[in-house]
Amino acid sequence: MTENTETTLIPEKTETSNPEESISKEPLNIPVVSNLNNIPVRQYLDKTVVPLLLSGLAELVKARPKNPVEWLAHYLLANKDNIREN
Repeated sequence: MTENTETTLIPEKTETSNPEESISKEPLNIPVVSNLNNIPVRQYLDKTVVPLLLSGLAELVKARPKNPVEWLAHYLLANKDNIREN
């Protein structure tokens, strides 16, 4: 019989009790499109969601919290207004 053992390849970083404490709130260079109703779905996502999401995922990898979904949700909400026009 074989044992089920899990190995962690990348150690988790310690996290603060509040995920918002480790979230940067720097403005992001996300293009602002005036009429989002007339562009294709992919372009809409690329202009509105993807830049913030990629930034959040990059920070998530650095922080490596135990609760990544909650951390990412806090990041997205904390930075949703920090969009600056290119």
